[in-house]
This record gives sequence, structure tokens and C-alpha cells, in this order.
Amino acid sequence: MAKINVSNQLSVNAHLKPDQDDGFALGTTANKWADLFMASGAVLNFNSGDVTMTHSSNLLTISGGSTRVDKLELSDASNYIELDTDLKIVAAADVVITGDLLPSADDTYDLGSAAAAWQDLFLEGDITMSDAGTFSSSAGAITIDGASGVVIQGNSSTTSITTSGALDLNGGATTIDGTSLSLGAVQASDFTVQGANLTLATTSSGNLVASSAGNVDVD
Repeated sequence: MAKINVSNQLSVNAHLKPDQDDGFALGTTANKWADLFMASGAVLNFNSGDVTMTHSSNLLTISGGSTRVDKLELSDASNYIELDTDLKIVAAADVVITGDLLPSADDTYDLGSAAAAWQDLFLEGDITMSDAGTFSSSAGAITIDGASGVVIQGNSSTTSITTSGALDLNGGATTIDGTSLSLGAVQASDFTVQGANLTLATTSSGNLVASSAGNVDVD
């Protein structure tokens, strides 16, 4: 192998190219070049433009194909994107998204899981369900607390509130108002409506008994 030994610096005033395509390497695994200095606007061109890396002021643009990395760190080791079976986005602080967050298919993917659930949900808007759904808790009660009240409104002819346990309607002034009020299949000792002056309750025999602690006005 012919060698050119230069004790200081080698300068050329023309293009430097190999004498055949894809035949020789620049450096070896044993003898590597140290640094590569390129001018502003320089281009790394792979396979006659199949993929290029182009420099401009404070920007490096990769064009022509995909860029594949095992782990992409952003700024430091505490912020990165990594594929480890699942795609992980790890941030030392918050992850801020500008724009809507949409699934790639309708009614297919969940937000969280039984094993990895989100903690709190903060909204300034509506919760819209395009299909039938359920609000459920596997531990503890579900509390709906509205600063200006709570409205449950059904668009069908019937709005049902179903519970396997006791249903308590408790408030400073609780009103059940409808065109007609039907109490069906009330079991003995299971039903009580209590106000300041009137108590309606079922007895062990299933009768509905009204008792008064004071004056009761019936209009």
C-alpha cells in the first residue's frame, strides 16, 4: 500500500475523490480521523441524494428518508424519546402539546389502563361521549361537586339513575320535579323521603306511611 507521509499539513486546491465508486473508506477502525470541519451550508450526500444532511444557520436538516435512533435525548439525559417495547416520552418537567390530541382510529385506544391510571383530570369544557359509557370507581365513592349546582339531563324519554346500594338525595333544598313521579318496586324499609315537617317511609309490610313533625301544607 502506497503511503503519503506529511509532517505538518496537506493542502489541495481541487476535489479529493477516490478512483472508484464505493471502494475505499476515509479512515479505518484502527486509524480514525479526529474532527471534521465543514463550512456553512455544507451537505452530507448519501447515495447520490437518497438522503442528505444539510446545514444552515443554527439548523441541520435531514431530507430524503427516515431517521432511526435507539434513543433520542433532548437537551439532556432527563428528557428523551425511546422505544422500549412501548414508545416512551420521558420529560423532567411537563409535556406541553399545542393542538388537539387524537387517536389514529375511532373507539380503539384507551387513555391509561387499569394497571397505569392517570391521577387527576383538569378540564375547561365538555365531556362528550359518542357512544354509551360508564363512570365507575373500583374503590371509593364518585363525587360530583358543582360550584353552581349539578344538572343531570337526559335527551331520551327516560333518564335512569341506577344503584346496587342505597341512593341518597341530600341537599339544603332537594327538588324532584317532573311531569309525573313514579316510585316502582319500592321494597319495605328501603324508601324514605324526609323534610323539615314531613317524612314518607315504607314499613316492613310495604305500606307507605306519612308522619309529621309539625304543620304540613298540602296544596
